[in-house]
Amino acid sequence: MKVAALMLVGLLGVQSAAAQSEPEDVVRSFFKAEDDGRWRDAARMLDLRGFERIRQNMLNYSLRSSLAPRTAEDLMRLQPDMPRNVAEYQARKTNEAMRAYDPLEREFARVPTADSLRALSPEEAAARWLEAQGPGWKTRLALRESARSPTDGCPDLPDSVRAKIMMESEYPTARVLGSTTGSPRYVIVGMDWKGKAGLDGSSDVAGPGLQVLTLRNVGGSWKIIPTEEMPVSRGLGPTAVFQVSCHLDSARTK
Repeated sequence: MKVAALMLVGLLGVQSAAAQSEPEDVVRSFFKAEDDGRWRDAARMLDLRGFERIRQNMLNYSLRSSLAPRTAEDLMRLQPDMPRNVAEYQARKTNEAMRAYDPLEREFARVPTADSLRALSPEEAAARWLEAQGPGWKTRLALRESARSPTDGCPDLPDSVRAKIMMESEYPTARVLGSTTGSPRYVIVGMDWKGKAGLDGSSDVAGPGLQVLTLRNVGGSWKIIPTEEMPVSRGLGPTAVFQVSCHLDSARTK
């Protein structure tokens, strides 16, 4: 009976090990969760202990308090030949941009204050962080920034057009290429970006690039170690910029 029990335990151990996902499968599941907008599911695949460093860095970072408002005198010291009225205008526009810039919302989606970020569970905070790295949130911020500084003669974009841009924009797509052995594991990720090279859509370009995700075995499961520069499923990089051209009816402009 004792021998049989030991054999059963051994078989269960083999089955459990076989059932564990390989690092490449974990990364593919992670990217699929991001594609589907299942941010909490994606967050569960992270090593949340490592994520706490990212959250703490954001809490310690206070850009607004560290930058004093610009004055016309500041600009005129740098460029003595600048007219005062120009320096006053430039200083005002710079200060407006500084007030509008919120580093927190660029790193954590739908987190209004540092206190609210501090109050979130590690899993929920990681989910908001992953969402902010994705194209949907970056596109939303880029379109809002565009609305604050509309092109002369170009009307504000209606919500239907903004939604169409978010739905139809093309983004680079992550593709798992392979992984190393041992522990930790390094999963190699390629980014495929086929977008329009010209305004007339005459040609496509592919933007190859290799990135690495590091995975650590935590309690028998492979977890992705989060970093500020980690690849995402469909990304725009650190920022997103949109340029919108308007073709107005000449009869309406006269």
